[in-house]
Amino acid sequence: LKDWIKKSKLIELREPEWLLLADLMNYAPINEETDQLKSEFDSILNGRLLLNEPDLVNPLLNMVTEKLQLSLNEFKNEYNNIYDSLMPELQVNPYFKKLTPEQKHKILVDHQLLAKPELKATDSKGLLNQLQKTSLPAWETKIAALPGQFQSAIEDAVRLTEPKAIDYKLPNRTIKSAEELKEYLSELRTEIEELLKSGESIILK
Repeated sequence: LKDWIKKSKLIELREPEWLLLADLMNYAPINEETDQLKSEFDSILNGRLLLNEPDLVNPLLNMVTEKLQLSLNEFKNEYNNIYDSLMPELQVNPYFKKLTPEQKHKILVDHQLLAKPELKATDSKGLLNQLQKTSLPAWETKIAALPGQFQSAIEDAVRLTEPKAIDYKLPNRTIKSAEELKEYLSELRTEIEELLKSGESIILK
């Protein structure tokens, strides 16, 4: 009876951590660093070692949390570096500068540029909550999309200050030589100069 009571208390203590660990493992990337952690996780699972002494769950939970937190912060750092390089360019853009504070705020909100992600230490539950909102692969997508968000913000600023601005999509072309480049630029120049005759601004895309 005493043994079962002891095991019951251990289950109450360790099961929440085990479930949290299992959830975090689902967000771990596949690489050499996490292979060992996944192997240890599988060993506990397959060996039914939840009640093992010493405790195998808590140390593994701490290691997985540390690894995922580090990876998440690396993505956030990369995102913030791009943000910090592009935000000053947006702020000094002549079209953006003409906008009212309310218009600027709306553009930043619309393009999710109002604030940068914070880098702060958190516990395992807090980390899981962050990853459930934005996984590591999703951060890669966010980073790739960020320059486009700033460009779209500038385009919105142009449309507000120049309502009749013309959108012009740069034609796709595969260029293999300097001669082909020269020809492409010549054609581009001719088309854009023709559009400029309207007297309106042109948004190049």
